Amino acid sequence: MFTIPLVTAVVVGWPEVFIILLMGCYLSNIRKLNIYKITLIACIQAIITYETRKFSLVFGIHTLIHMVTLSLLVYFILNISFHKAVISVLIGTVLEGMVQSIMLPCIFNFYSIDASSLAQNSKYVPLCFIPIFIVSCLFILVIKKFNILIWDVEK
Repeated sequence: MFTIPLVTAVVVGWPEVFIILLMGCYLSNIRKLNIYKITLIACIQAIITYETRKFSLVFGIHTLIHMVTLSLLVYFILNISFHKAVISVLIGTVLEGMVQSIMLPCIFNFYSIDASSLAQNSKYVPLCFIPIFIVSCLFILVIKKFNILIWDVEK
């Protein structure tokens, strides 16, 4: 995994974690959220993610570290049970991963770049994230409006 500048990690990292948490919590019926606490978790997790990306690890380990640390942050800061934290983080991470997997090829095609261009020039990272952020926000609006659930952890 390539390293990215701190500015890029902040500009992309905390909004991405914020979206993951909102989607995961709403889809698991955790609706009473303190936005300030979600923002705090997202900022802390963005720093953790930035630091773990500095290490050359086997493919997928960065994501596992991300999910474990994010689950722990949700557990401690939102003060919800650990299994609810894990479920919401897994749902949010998988859904955001699916959005990125579907959209990135189109974005790469639009900007005429590839994945290696991101490693060589980090200015493309925020440009690639903007359409993903917009689509993810639209998903959150739809989830809230229609009260969509994947797993009701409150039952």
